[in-house]
Amino acid sequence: MASLSVIAIACVFLACLLSSRAASISCFSVVGTATPCFSYITGGGATPPAACCSGLRKLKGQMVTKDDKAAACQCLKKAAAALPGIDYGRINKAVKYCKVGFPTISPGVDCKK
Repeated sequence: MASLSVIAIACVFLACLLSSRAASISCFSVVGTATPCFSYITGGGATPPAACCSGLRKLKGQMVTKDDKAAACQCLKKAAAALPGIDYGRINKAVKYCKVGFPTISPGVDCKK
């Protein structure tokens, strides 16, 4: 299972490389700061680890412009879709638990809004 997650993360990084954005925030940065949350959002643990909250706070600080926010949203959607066993409810619980105030992440979210 762990090797499947590593492959999924590698695929997300590759997809990020291939997508071009006007934003100054990179998909590598987005996925890298969210990586500590992956075990929690796939069903591990009762609460998100401290590193997850720290990463989400760092990510929020990097999202300065509207383009940054849209790019981060797209990257998070891609990363979530690539993770086996993803629980979108746990993504949003992590955001609330960590008190970072991100919009809801789901497969159908419009990242341009």
